[in-house]
Amino acid sequence: GNQLGAGCPTPLLNNPSVPLCVILCALNFLILILSGVGISLFVLGNQRCDVFQLSRFHEILSVEALLLAGFYLEFARKEVCTDFEWVFRGLALLLINGVQVATVLWGGHGLRLATLDEMCLNNARELLTSSMISLVTFTTGMVVSLVSAKFVFYPSLLLQLRFLKRNR
Repeated sequence: GNQLGAGCPTPLLNNPSVPLCVILCALNFLILILSGVGISLFVLGNQRCDVFQLSRFHEILSVEALLLAGFYLEFARKEVCTDFEWVFRGLALLLINGVQVATVLWGGHGLRLATLDEMCLNNARELLTSSMISLVTFTTGMVVSLVSAKFVFYPSLLLQLRFLKRNR
């Protein structure tokens, strides 16, 4: 619950990951820019790959990156929250990481198929390169997010809760 004992005020816990959230926000803005380049190559460069819809891949990355940049920006702005709010944010982070893993697996599989296809290699080389760069950058963001959650966010909140429980 929100209280450690009857009559105690709801404890406020510090945000342990403000700098990491700022980095993840910036990384997602970079992914948004890279995805925009990929979409532009598709639309303006008339580059096609029938094996895997590279343009759809960039569209999905751009939507995810925009939402994630907003999420991490809002996360970074919160200096303190109640234990309940941090648990909710932690669960949201788990869900986000799950969606990111699915996107990386789907995108990686599709890009693997595209790199094995002559037509894609001949007609969409720049778009394919852009897609690879976007996937690597997105994967980097996902790994930083997962590692930050596991080794910074969750452990720090647990330590703060234990400290509050001991000193109530």
